[in-house]
Amino acid sequence: MSTTEKNLNVFQSDLHVLEAKLYHFHWFVKGKEFFRLHETFEELYEEAHTLIDDIAERTLQIGGKPLSSMSQYLQHTTLEEETRDLHADDMVQYLVEDFEHLISNLKGYTDTAANEDDKVTEDMLIAVMASFEKTIWMLHAYMGSDVRGKSRVS
Repeated sequence: MSTTEKNLNVFQSDLHVLEAKLYHFHWFVKGKEFFRLHETFEELYEEAHTLIDDIAERTLQIGGKPLSSMSQYLQHTTLEEETRDLHADDMVQYLVEDFEHLISNLKGYTDTAANEDDKVTEDMLIAVMASFEKTIWMLHAYMGSDVRGKSRVS
């Protein structure tokens, strides 16, 4: 099993946990920002769902075997599940932290794919990083902070 295959399986596991967290937030968000965040969380879990399929298919394309059970995902994920009843702002902050964590992992995964001369996987993961960076930027804008976390609201 190549290191890229292992990385894709970890990333797929992370995406499953992220998707479940986004569903949780979608269902339990409350407050003045309900409509906006309810819709945003739906968009994000739909994006995660699409990525899960893309990553599994890429794993198959490189001759690997994608993980395919919840127990496997939970065993290989680097993210934490979320079941608490949180304030909407905390939900957004935790998502920022998760996306930042995923980007950090993806940087290593792209390096590995490059070292294994797998340009397609490398390019795919770079595109995912770009999408996640945009998501972080948008979540920071929602919170009234810049991407370095400094509040712009006095």
